[in-house]
Amino acid sequence: PVSEFTLQLAVTKGYTLKLEPQSGRTLAAQAGNAITQTIRLNGVERGKGNAVKMRWRASYVLDAEKREEQGEIQSLGVA
Repeated sequence: PVSEFTLQLAVTKGYTLKLEPQSGRTLAAQAGNAITQTIRLNGVERGKGNAVKMRWRASYVLDAEKREEQGEIQSLGVA
């Protein structure tokens, strides 16, 4: 199982994010349902979604070990 899951996000300067609360912080082994979170991105003109870059960082505990992963999404893939 995964516990203490937290997701952090940041976007290109000029845009704003609003993150709703996560549905939970624990994910059981082989669980059929996942942790969900609604993310609202503001300030993007119609058709300019591919210009938005998003950085993410996830932290969690797995096998009693604190872990952290991070990355960048170069384009959201939406128009």
